[in-house]
Formats: sequence, structure tokens, C-alpha cells
Amino acid sequence: MGLGGVVYAVGVVCGGACPRGLGACPWLTPPPAVRWGRGLGLVEPLLGKESPLNVPNGAIGLLFYLLQGRLFPGRGPAAVLLGTSLASGAASLWLGGVLAFGLRDLCLVCITTYGLNGLLLLLNLRRWRRLPRPKTQ
Repeated sequence: MGLGGVVYAVGVVCGGACPRGLGACPWLTPPPAVRWGRGLGLVEPLLGKESPLNVPNGAIGLLFYLLQGRLFPGRGPAAVLLGTSLASGAASLWLGGVLAFGLRDLCLVCITTYGLNGLLLLLNLRRWRRLPRPKTQ
């Protein structure tokens, strides 16, 4: 579900247009503020529009969801998953605040993605707490 939302968001930001059916519904269409759709809206003012770090937020999300689905059990991968979930949670809070208070807009795809990121954070935190602790001598 999260991966589907991210692919849709990348298509909107990169393609500049939504599929006719979904694009017609303002609740499903990310807001037209393209500045916030790349680099969390922070890279362009700091490094410029042409910076290689100014990638679509959806591309970052795609990498995040692929990573979440590919790492195997163990303490090291669990730490990576928890760390990326914390970063994703912080980004979701930032973009949610921009969406609600800055743009004063509502986007069901965006809000669903933020909720999924929060659930992944809780699941990864639970997984981390259940891992056996290394024994100290």
C-alpha cells in the first residue's frame, strides 16, 4: 500500500500530471506546491534547484519502502530499519505540518503515507525491543 502511494506520488511530481481518474479528485492529488515535493522543500533553498540531492520525496519513499521489505532478521538490519523509520517519521511530521499549516491543504495519499510511516516506526520499535540483547562480560 505504501509502495503504491509512493509510486503514484513520484508520477505526480515527475510527470506533472495525474491519471485522469485520480487527478480529478483533489483529496487524492498531492498539492501543487512542487517545491515541497522535492527534497522535503529544504534542499532547493539551501543547495539550489539543480542539486543532485533535490530528488522527489516519492523517490526517497520508494527507497525507504524497498529497504523496509528487503532487510533480514538480525540486530544490524533491525537498527537500520529503526533508524530509517525514525527519519521517515520526522519527515512525515515535517511534511504533514507543511501540508496542514503552510499549504492549508488535504491530500489523502499524503496522509495515508504519513500514517503508514508511523505504523512502520511502531512495528520497527517493537521489533527492536523484542531482539535479544547482546551479553556483556
